[in-house]
Amino acid sequence: MNIKKNALSYICLGALLFFIGVGYFMFAVEVFRYRMTVVVSTPTGNIESSSVREVRRHKGIKLFPEMSAHVEVIGEAIVLPLTQQNRVYALMRSRGDKDYGFRVFFQLLARGEKEIILDPEQYPMFVNFRDEHDPRSVYVVTDFSNEVGKAIKIEKVKIEITDDQITWTGIENKLPWLKEIKGRLDGKFLGGLGGLANTLDKGDFIRKKE
Repeated sequence: MNIKKNALSYICLGALLFFIGVGYFMFAVEVFRYRMTVVVSTPTGNIESSSVREVRRHKGIKLFPEMSAHVEVIGEAIVLPLTQQNRVYALMRSRGDKDYGFRVFFQLLARGEKEIILDPEQYPMFVNFRDEHDPRSVYVVTDFSNEVGKAIKIEKVKIEITDDQITWTGIENKLPWLKEIKGRLDGKFLGGLGGLANTLDKGDFIRKKE
């Protein structure tokens, strides 16, 4: 009888350890943080703004080899207060990549360096508003000198690994409509209808933990 009890105990313990192991691999999360810094030169000197973001890679269990891990990024766009009346936003995406916010970090990780200076083609998307109270007035800034102010230009954009806390600057207070908006900046739920306001959404400005 004792042998059977011991055998049953070992079986239960083995099953428990198995499910603990499965749970670990299903829910294990790798957490990284990086700081992106944008330096802009102006006639009165350089302006530097940065934001710390968190990248979370959920390992999970791959049922098929082609499956990839779920990755999310948490943080905010970088606010560049270039003039008293003019703010430019370095979004959490690039012009061609919605997932730029974490992909750009993995470029850093893949190179095995703690800090890199990005090439211009690796820059985030920079946007401005003709009227910050109207999200539909958004436009891409491609030439700072002509579109923002004379002699204003991007000096450099760098990213670096950090242990600092995620940056929360209150971007939703600067752009109050971010608290209410659903879907795209033009108010529509479906994208692909044309125009930048139909391409961008709240997640390009701020992303919180899922």
